[in-house]
Amino acid sequence: MGLARTEWVAESGFDGLVEHLRLIEQERGRLLRSLDAAALARPMSYRTFAGQEQSNPIGELVRHVVNHGTYHRGQIAMRIRQLAHQPPSTDYIAWLRLPASERAGRP
Repeated sequence: MGLARTEWVAESGFDGLVEHLRLIEQERGRLLRSLDAAALARPMSYRTFAGQEQSNPIGELVRHVVNHGTYHRGQIAMRIRQLAHQPPSTDYIAWLRLPASERAGRP
């Protein structure tokens, strides 16, 4: 998009954010489908938000992203409950039990 990290959020509006998320999900899917066992074992170097240089196998970084997403889904569910509402299920196995037609379009 060519904008700084916070600019695209402020300028996109809801529909723009949904479209941006759709594009990210497509790109992420292409990347994950391209990873074989050798690629998952390959180390990836990065810098933490604290500025520290680190390196971990790509497969472990993928696992971390999935795990971290679970953490945030729990936070969101808790906040919805605090607002006196019932959050949707965030249970992966429950999602797998749904008919494929109901899973379509659900993250």
